[in-house]
Amino acid sequence: MALVALLLPTHFFYAFIYYTDVGSVTFVLASYLASLHGRHHLSAVLGALAVLFRQTNAVWVAFILGAAVVRWAAAGGGDKSQGAAETLRFERAAPGQQMMHVMRMSWLRKWRLVWELWSLALVPAAFATFVWVNGGIVVGDRGNHTPVQHPMQIPYLLLFTAGALAPVHFSSRQLRAYMRRDAGKALRLWVSLALLTGYAAHHYTLAHPFLLADNRHYTFYIWKDFMAVHPAAKFTLVPAYLYSAWSVWWSLLQGRQPLLWVLGLAAASALTLIPAWLVDFRYFTVPFMMVLLHMKPPTAGQATLTLVMYALVNVAVLYVFLFRPFTWHDGSTARFMF
Repeated sequence: MALVALLLPTHFFYAFIYYTDVGSVTFVLASYLASLHGRHHLSAVLGALAVLFRQTNAVWVAFILGAAVVRWAAAGGGDKSQGAAETLRFERAAPGQQMMHVMRMSWLRKWRLVWELWSLALVPAAFATFVWVNGGIVVGDRGNHTPVQHPMQIPYLLLFTAGALAPVHFSSRQLRAYMRRDAGKALRLWVSLALLTGYAAHHYTLAHPFLLADNRHYTFYIWKDFMAVHPAAKFTLVPAYLYSAWSVWWSLLQGRQPLLWVLGLAAASALTLIPAWLVDFRYFTVPFMMVLLHMKPPTAGQATLTLVMYALVNVAVLYVFLFRPFTWHDGSTARFMF
């Protein structure tokens, strides 16, 4: 699983280039790991470093804080005598009941909670203050990084996640589980979601000027040769979006993640992605890693097949980057990249 995380092609490629992505992902995951081990002050320091790499990581630090509160409340708010039984009841509860339990435990043991997590809470609070003083989240080029409403980023993320883990999400076992859903309820739900996704695809399929102008990136060709070929092209992926959404959701529940945690992950992904105008695979890395590390573990065969798939893609992409450059319109040498 560590190799799968490391060799994800859209992450692995940037380990060789001076981009902020690898440092950003490293410190977010390190902050989360420290929090999981109860070292919340260390988690806060690592989270602050993550924010220095990329401003939107403040949302992921807030997610780490929220996940810590959920774990703390689920385990009885620090009462070790009832921790295991309390956690089991929490996992079986509905999201609304889980939320009420978290709120109740947080209030009853508020000072203990503040004592344990104050430093972690300080990071998103400090960033919120910065945004207020700065007049926005952007530090550099504000003109090309204006926040927009881009809800299609979520279907793109889900399809990317399922596709990057295709041996798991498109396995016969996963497809059989999908087909066993309650047909009547599923049909009504999928029709509603299909209409909602189709509406979003029609009104919010946005193309940033960078996406249309920079032919060094593979997303340029995806857009030019597929999405922009015909006005109806953007609707053809709606079934794939819906299946990917179900498959990712199901995998996380099979991995015994509390519904409240899954909803928190969805909220953090939405807050970081929906305001982003540019469609870029790099933006999907942190939520992908969270899904990868919390879903039901793949079988040895699925993990091996995923690694082989990643290795082939990485070799091909690095070969094209190094040995198949082309001349750009200004006469400079350009190279293909994610």
